[in-house]
Amino acid sequence: MTSNAIEMTPWAVRNCAAVVFQKGKLSLEPLIQMLEAETPKEYSEEKRQDFITEAKEFVKREVIKLVNKDKRLLQADIPVWAIYDAEAEKILFTHKIQYRGSFYKKNHHFMSPPGEPFRKCRWGTAYIKARIKKFKHFKDRKLRKLDDITLSDPEYWDSFKGKDVMVVGAGPSAKDVKWENIAYDYLWTCNEFYHFDKLKNMKIDLACMASELQIHKNEIFENELTRNPDMKVAFEIERGSFRYDEEQLSGFLEDHPDRGYFFHGRYRGAIGMTARMVILAIVAGAKNVYVVGLDGRARDETDETVLNVFNNKKKLPNWFKNLEDSWQIQLAQFFIFWDHIAELAIENDCNVFNLGQGHPANVSSDLTEAFLPWDEETKQYLDQ
Repeated sequence: MTSNAIEMTPWAVRNCAAVVFQKGKLSLEPLIQMLEAETPKEYSEEKRQDFITEAKEFVKREVIKLVNKDKRLLQADIPVWAIYDAEAEKILFTHKIQYRGSFYKKNHHFMSPPGEPFRKCRWGTAYIKARIKKFKHFKDRKLRKLDDITLSDPEYWDSFKGKDVMVVGAGPSAKDVKWENIAYDYLWTCNEFYHFDKLKNMKIDLACMASELQIHKNEIFENELTRNPDMKVAFEIERGSFRYDEEQLSGFLEDHPDRGYFFHGRYRGAIGMTARMVILAIVAGAKNVYVVGLDGRARDETDETVLNVFNNKKKLPNWFKNLEDSWQIQLAQFFIFWDHIAELAIENDCNVFNLGQGHPANVSSDLTEAFLPWDEETKQYLDQ
């Protein structure tokens, strides 16, 4: 078997992104190619050329500022990508060393920069051991320590080796796409899945639950646990800093000691639990990973118009509401995420399919079409 993932070449142009800086070298030709393809068709040739000239000067200026601010970009072979949002006519920059605890703050992708052992960083093995002590049901679990993630109970995750896993998130594509037409071995979902009508009669094998949710003495959740007696529940061992989350997890484990597992990964982007589940499925050894409902936020989405098929009364995340250019930041988040997924898929000989690809709400359709193209069988199933 070979993965459907396509490895990026160093200076590739992928619809909305182009490498502009690597190994101390500034190269604007990929940017020009991208802008020529993506600038509005109604532009006159003069306006097009003026726009491209202005964009080149902007990129030169901003990349120099970025490199002066973060000297790691000179020391490591890390490409800086220019992410272009044609609708807003804005360019921003992203790269893989935007990590937690750095000056990138919420706009980061990983716990630790590439090339530095995740297990030895501030949020590595020592952190996991400290967190486990807070939950007596997690204290004596066996651990599998991989390069980018630590899993409890390795024998459980081994049950997914060579299998087909369907991951269902809360984006609009989960409701509209006919993902149920595809044959799969295991169904994974997350968070407030119990409100989603499409899942109410389906066998669910795993639910990954984020912090800030009521997971203890939640009647609707308990009904789903009863309906799915074999369903397991996985948690990130980091539960935030609120006592409420620790009490909720402790209470759940007390009531369901044989249901709970935990994980802790290096990837820590802002795009949610569904993204983490894709990584979990790959590192668990799945043959095919199908994901739907990993769509992202719409430009004009507000607290009153949230596109969430699990809970449309849920508020937008603070980072999306408060950060300047948050939609473009989200685009960069998805770019780095899917690049990371493509690398993991190749490394683990796994196929990954974004079934939301092509849906109006799916922010990263162009990216997965480039990095993780569908096969003919997947197309045929979804067209039925």
